[in-house]
Amino acid sequence: VGLGLGIPYGLLGVNVEFPSANAFSISAGAGVCFAKPAIAVGAHLTAPESVGALRPRMSFYYSNAVAALEICEFSFYSDSECEIEQFPGTAFGFGFVANHFHFELLFANSPAFEDRKNELEEDGAGELESENNIALTLAYRF
Repeated sequence: VGLGLGIPYGLLGVNVEFPSANAFSISAGAGVCFAKPAIAVGAHLTAPESVGALRPRMSFYYSNAVAALEICEFSFYSDSECEIEQFPGTAFGFGFVANHFHFELLFANSPAFEDRKNELEEDGAGELESENNIALTLAYRF
């Protein structure tokens, strides 16, 4: 069980890992994200303890909150209204587990985010930047 930040932890939350073989494990996490609760499921290959306490790992995740986009409607007559939309997708990356700490650098992909971004650009929102490619995971595991 771990508490952390990042895609495996639903942005800010908990993650439980279930070892199923010598180096293979699966995980499930849930947490608080921007617009609504986020969940994530993952699969991992973790190297045996070969470099002291440092154990490299490779991970793949699916989450309902890989990317987010803030959409604001401006008005001269009333307060501007903004809402945050979350988008599902996958993330793949490398990291390590050291003692009780978990660190990963993930490369995220969300086709739904790209579709929504393109839709907004076609509706006249101008060119929007895609900043949903790299995600960092930091956690403490019990």
